[in-house]
Amino acid sequence: MTKEEKLKRIVADPVLWCKYFCNIVDKSGRKVHFNPTYHQKVLAKNFGKFNIVAKSRQLGITSWAIAYSLYLTHTEPDTVCMLMSYSLDTVDIVFKKLKAMYDDLNPAVKIRDVANNRKELILENRSRIVCSVCGSKDAARGATLRYVHLTEVAFMDDEKLKNQLVAIEAALRPDGQVVLESTSNGMNRWYELWLRAVNKESQYKPFFFSWLDDNRQFLQEYEECAEVYRNRHDGLDLTTEELDEEELALYNKMDGDKNPLAMKKLMWRRVKISNIGLEKFRQEYPTTAMESFLVTGNNVFDPEKIQARVNGLAATQPLAIPGNVPAIIRKWKRDLKIWQIPKSGMRYYAGVDTGEGIGSDNSVIEIVNSDGLQVLEFASNNVKPYEFADLVRAIGIWYNTALLVVEKLSAGHTVVDKLYDSANRYLRLYKYKEYDAKGNVRKKPGFQTSAKSRPIIINRIVEMFETGQVCINSKALLDEMKAFQLDDKGKQQAVQGAKDDRVLAFAMALEGLVNGIWYV
Repeated sequence: MTKEEKLKRIVADPVLWCKYFCNIVDKSGRKVHFNPTYHQKVLAKNFGKFNIVAKSRQLGITSWAIAYSLYLTHTEPDTVCMLMSYSLDTVDIVFKKLKAMYDDLNPAVKIRDVANNRKELILENRSRIVCSVCGSKDAARGATLRYVHLTEVAFMDDEKLKNQLVAIEAALRPDGQVVLESTSNGMNRWYELWLRAVNKESQYKPFFFSWLDDNRQFLQEYEECAEVYRNRHDGLDLTTEELDEEELALYNKMDGDKNPLAMKKLMWRRVKISNIGLEKFRQEYPTTAMESFLVTGNNVFDPEKIQARVNGLAATQPLAIPGNVPAIIRKWKRDLKIWQIPKSGMRYYAGVDTGEGIGSDNSVIEIVNSDGLQVLEFASNNVKPYEFADLVRAIGIWYNTALLVVEKLSAGHTVVDKLYDSANRYLRLYKYKEYDAKGNVRKKPGFQTSAKSRPIIINRIVEMFETGQVCINSKALLDEMKAFQLDDKGKQQAVQGAKDDRVLAFAMALEGLVNGIWYV
C-alpha cells in the first residue's frame, strides 16, 4: 500500500483519522494518541441519522463527539457541527476540551483557525464547531447542521429540549447526524425519548453502553480498587464463593472463568458501592439501560426484586406455539409468548386490557394458572377491538375456558359485548356488582376500574410479587413495573412515555385468581 493509498484509507474512516491524528490528555495527565475505545468504535461504526445513547459514566462519548467533529470539519469544507450541553459550566468544559484537542492535532492535517473564541471554532475552510447551551436562541442560527451532539440530555429542561430538537431536525443536512447522549436522571423526558426509541416508536436508533463491555477504559482504576479491596480483606481477592446472586450473574455475563479481569471489576464495584452506595452506583454505572432509571424514590414495585427476577429470566424461555391452535392464535403468534401449554384440569385466569388498535396503547392478555405462574402474554397495539375479542375468546377456550377478567372501559366495551353475546356467550366471564337506586344488586360482565378498585388491584400485585406468591416470566411486564410510580397526586401509574397495559392486565388476572371465582 502506497503512502497516498494509506492516507486515503485513513481519511475515509473517522476511527482511523482520530487514532492517527488526534491527541488527548489521559487520566494521569499525559498527552497520548487518541485510541478509540470499544464504545466509541461501536458508535462510530453503527451511526444512524438519529441516535440515542444511554450509558455508564466516564465512557468517553463526549470525547468521541469532539474528535468526530474535528474529523468532519477537517475533511468536509463548509461543515457545521454543534456540541450542546445543559449549562454554561458544562458547555465551557466541552469547549476547553475542544480547544485542547484542536491545538494538539497533527500538523499534517490541521487546518488553521480564523476564530477561536465565544465557544466557537471556525476554520479556514469555512467549517466550524459551535458549543452551545440547550435552548439558546442563537445556537448555530441559520446554519445547516452536519453533526449535532447533545450531552447529558437527562439534565436538560424538558420543554427547552423538546423545542431544541424540533429546531435541530429542521436545520439538519440530508446527510446530517444527531446524537442524544446521557447518564440517567430519573424518569423524565430523557426516559421517554429512550423508551420510544427502544420500542421503535421514534426515528432514533438506541445504543446502550455498560461499564461491563470494555476492559480498557477503567483498567487503572480496576487495579487501584482491587488493591483497596485487598487492604480491607487481609490481602485476599474476592472469590466466586463470596459472590451474591447479582454479582454471580455479572461474573457469568463477563465470562468470568475465562476473563481474569472479571473479578477485579467486581472488586472495583464493591469498593465503588462502599463509597457512593448501591443506588447511586446503579444510576451512574448501570448494567442495563433500565437499571439506571430506577433510582427515583417513587417506585411502586421494589426495584431490587424486579432486577432479581430479570436476572433469573435466562432460565425461563418462551415455548414454541403448537401447530394445532386455532388460526386466529397463529395469526398473532409474533405478539404472543407462552411459558406453559394448557394442562388438563388446571384452572387459568386471564386479565384483558383493550387498546384502540391504532398504534398507541397495547391490547394485552395476561394469563396465570392457579399456582400463580404467568403462562401466557399477548400484547399488540394494532389489533382492532372486534378482532381482539375473537382472539381473547380463542385463547380463553384453549386455556380450559379460563376465567376472563376484562376491563370494560373505552374499547373494552366491544370485547365484553362480543364475549357476552347471548348467541355465543363465553362461559367464564368475570362480573362486577352494581347497586341500583332501590338498593338491589346486579352483576354486570367485565371489570370496572375506578378510583377505588385500581389501588386495590395494584397493591395486590405488589404484595403478591414481592412476597413470591406469583412468578412473572415476561421481561416486558417487569420493565413496565420498573416504570410504574406514585405521582405527585398519589396516583399509581406509568411515568410519562411509558406504558402500563401489561401491569393492569396482570393485576386483573390476579383479581380472578385471588377471589377464587370459577363459574360453571
